Amino acid sequence: MDRTNDDVMYVYDVICPRKAKENQIIREYGRPPKKSPLADYYREYGEGFLKAQKIRAAEAAKIRENEKTRAERQRKNQQRHSGGGRYGANAGNYVNGNPGVAAAVMHNPVRQFADMIVRMFETFRDRSISDEDTAKRQAVASKKRSEYRHVLIISLIVLVVLSLFIALVYRFGFVIKDVSVLNSTIYADESIVEASGLLKNVNLYSFSAKQSENMITFNCPYIRSVTLSRHMPSSVILEIYEDTPKYYANIWGDELLLSDTLRVLGKAGEDKRGLTEIILPSVVSSVAGRPLQFADRRNDTTVRNILSLISDAKISESGTLNRIDVSNQFSISIRYKDIYDITVGSMEDLDRKLDMVYATVETGNLMENAPARITLEGNRTASVRYVANLQEK
Repeated sequence: MDRTNDDVMYVYDVICPRKAKENQIIREYGRPPKKSPLADYYREYGEGFLKAQKIRAAEAAKIRENEKTRAERQRKNQQRHSGGGRYGANAGNYVNGNPGVAAAVMHNPVRQFADMIVRMFETFRDRSISDEDTAKRQAVASKKRSEYRHVLIISLIVLVVLSLFIALVYRFGFVIKDVSVLNSTIYADESIVEASGLLKNVNLYSFSAKQSENMITFNCPYIRSVTLSRHMPSSVILEIYEDTPKYYANIWGDELLLSDTLRVLGKAGEDKRGLTEIILPSVVSSVAGRPLQFADRRNDTTVRNILSLISDAKISESGTLNRIDVSNQFSISIRYKDIYDITVGSMEDLDRKLDMVYATVETGNLMENAPARITLEGNRTASVRYVANLQEK
């Protein structure tokens, strides 16, 4: 067998002992240094052995690639010149490179019949494989649809059961059995419960708490606000915050009791002791249990601010304010102890003006029990004019 100097002869140990072959390779390629970093890789062979191995591997890869390319080229030529079949009309020049063989094949009816049978079975086989793949895909899709359908049915069943459970609990589980009223001193508990519209044996969450609170404050005007709280499983608690009358006013010919926030509490009776009469701007709405509404919406805030400042002043501590006139916010007047008519002007620096009025009246410098009209000029000086009675102009 011919071989070049770079070839490595591979033999089995039966013919040539392994040690003898290793010695032959060391003689041809040398031995690497013991401390070389490549010594472990090359083992006991020299660097030339690895180089030869690499060259041989590259040549083998090139040969395989050439064979693959040549086979692919032959296959394409056969398909192009055979008309798509195994032995086409133009196969004579391309069957194994031998025109005679191709011609014999073309004119051999037995070979043509055999080729037809082969093609038929190949068609059956391909069709069978295709049908099998289709059946597998259909089976997988059917299985997935079945799983999805199963999950959907289970979800619907769970949803229906859960809905029925919630409906049953809502209808029979949380019903009102007890309604309690706290902090009520004016109205009876039964009246407040009736005014709220709450009924026993109805669901605890079937009514609007805000609507019930509004109904209570409307039907029971002396109740300023209500806090309604539900307590499972079957009780409702109404916590009451009551109002007290502080003012009364003549509105459209009726004397109405008003709270400190000008909520209408009802009609005033004969006994008005401890109440202060107030004269107000034009009013458009005075509904029991609801705040007054003025024709000029700006007065809703202005009037309440004026009354709040007067209520916080020292002059109101004795409870002897008989009348407050706020019909004109630029000419506010007060009747004090039923013998002093005090004009304080506008609400500018009203708190200081009221402190000065209190100091003027309570120092003892005025004539005792003598009716007088006191007019403030700014917030520093006050003029006093005595009159026989306060009805004089």
